[in-house]
Amino acid sequence: MGPPDDPRGGLRWALSKLRSVVDVPGFPVIIADRERVALALPEGAVDLGRLRLQLDPQKARLLAILDLRMMPQDLSRPVLDGLDLPQSELWQNWVIGIRAEATGLWHTALGLLLDHPDRADHDVLRWANAWLLSDPLALQPAQALVQTRRRLGRADDASALTQDYRDAARAAGLSPVPILRPTAPRSRRVPICTRRSAFVLPMTARASPMRWSDKGPLWSRRQTG
Repeated sequence: MGPPDDPRGGLRWALSKLRSVVDVPGFPVIIADRERVALALPEGAVDLGRLRLQLDPQKARLLAILDLRMMPQDLSRPVLDGLDLPQSELWQNWVIGIRAEATGLWHTALGLLLDHPDRADHDVLRWANAWLLSDPLALQPAQALVQTRRRLGRADDASALTQDYRDAARAAGLSPVPILRPTAPRSRRVPICTRRSAFVLPMTARASPMRWSDKGPLWSRRQTG
């Protein structure tokens, strides 16, 4: 940053070097005045911003599993590594907030992978274990781990994990203690009839007496019980 006896000159020198790297012709990225320095970057131009956009709740459910796979790896890397400034409270609070956001996005990506219909059991074990290492009381990875172990014939391991999770939850003072289901809930199948054909549609909620499609009304019998 230049000689310590000339901090303003050092800052100008550093900004000129940075501009030669990050600015693009006709679009200055570094904006500076006498009081502040800012980066004029569009949303998504930085890795964290791009991942934030992709994991938006309105869009994330549409992502293919191949697009999701790399996200936990990207988000698990150190964020702003080596840029701590404990003597600057404002800066340090911002760095801590960005790191917390990255951790939250990492959990979001893992949660989407654990729920994805194209997931593989060996991947579920890896993703859930990684999540529980950082947050031992997280319910979703614990649930996924128990169900996957049972599906793979490892019932004893699943039971041991269930007990360990309950003990940890009680020790942490959680009330009520979360319940880990041994198997995932199955969707019910409700008959749906159209004017041209009949087929079976899996439903997880009660079907309406009548719905509409581009081919006309759809009638279904309401399930009870």
